Amino acid sequence: MSALWIIVLVCVLSVRVESSCFMSLHNATAEGCEYNGRQIAAGDSYRDMDTCISCSCGHDNSIQCCGFGHQAGVFAVPDGCFMLKNGCDFKIVSTQNHLMPCSAPVFG
Repeated sequence: MSALWIIVLVCVLSVRVESSCFMSLHNATAEGCEYNGRQIAAGDSYRDMDTCISCSCGHDNSIQCCGFGHQAGVFAVPDGCFMLKNGCDFKIVSTQNHLMPCSAPVFG
């Protein structure tokens, strides 16, 4: 039964969360929007897997960007735990054994 709880906990801690967003009207171009040198057409979106930021360009050429994965916001990782990153995904694991999920609650 405890193995089932460990699997559930790992799945919960591996969930991608979208948060930590910003919006700007200053990145408007004639074709739509621009984020870090990349043109995004009005109505389209772009997901940057290097920075873990997802941006959408509105039809009014406003741009909204949100962090995802470990860039989703501020996490309070408890003592004895460690954030293990894999690209934009992450897991909160024990510092003693990176294969074991953290047993303390994680706040974010």
